Amino acid sequence: MNPLVPIPAAAAVVLVRGLFALILSLGAAGAHDSRAHAALTQGAAFHAAMILENGRGAPDPSVAVTDSVVAQAPPERHRSFRDLKPARDMLHGLQVTGRDAMAVLRGPFHMDRSDGVWTLAALAVTGASYAYDQEILAAFHRNREDATYDALLEPGRRLEKLGLIGTTAPCYAAGLGIGYILRNEPLTQISSELLESHLITGVLRQVMERAVGRTRPDDGKGPRNYEFNDGDSFPSGHASVVFEVATVASHHTRSNVLRALYYALATSLALERADSNSHWPSDIVAGAIIGTVVSRAIVRRHADAGK
Repeated sequence: MNPLVPIPAAAAVVLVRGLFALILSLGAAGAHDSRAHAALTQGAAFHAAMILENGRGAPDPSVAVTDSVVAQAPPERHRSFRDLKPARDMLHGLQVTGRDAMAVLRGPFHMDRSDGVWTLAALAVTGASYAYDQEILAAFHRNREDATYDALLEPGRRLEKLGLIGTTAPCYAAGLGIGYILRNEPLTQISSELLESHLITGVLRQVMERAVGRTRPDDGKGPRNYEFNDGDSFPSGHASVVFEVATVASHHTRSNVLRALYYALATSLALERADSNSHWPSDIVAGAIIGTVVSRAIVRRHADAGK
């Protein structure tokens, strides 16, 4: 077995430089300039190749390496408030929202087989709940004293105001403004997607509510009473809003535990609307489906545009 050969000073210098380049390349992973990141990573790989090839750090003629590889990364210019162009960016945001709204409206006419299956399933669930609205609502009321039932709906009772756009929209608008000024991309994107989802689904719900004209359970007129341009029970706005939030939040996390938590909270809050006699069960199902479908379409379009 050959004894270990000490590494000479030249090899140590090359090794340190290679490690330094590798650290720089890892730090550049969060930067916006992907070309600089690639150059730094390539420089680190070349320095490592020199060490592994000769063992003593001597230059290998088969590997052409120069310090210019690392020097290819241009210094990142500090971006100040002068770089912000709110009028231009606001116009661009409105244009994106308009295109997304048109895409949502055209969606039913461009469905593939998978979309068709999911649409039929959604209609079947909504139809089944509609057929038994009175019986399902009565079951909610009968179980109000049950401990398990109360535990499942308690989060929804406490977070009921999260389903009100008037309560949450100012928070999302503030998040959008702060993220834009600080150039925090995740905060800006999540806030804008929530606001856009609420805007598009809000318009759709207003049209549907007035056109369908279904009265609420607390009106005492039964599940089959409709008053055009007056009733506003179908679909549920609360259910739509909270499932929009759950869908957007789930898109921006890789944790399945968090995704399950988001949808569990949304479900609890949506079911609270039946417990409080504010909506029929089919109103809640329809609202949850609409909110999920629209917000899912928006986050997917934004993700595709960012590729």
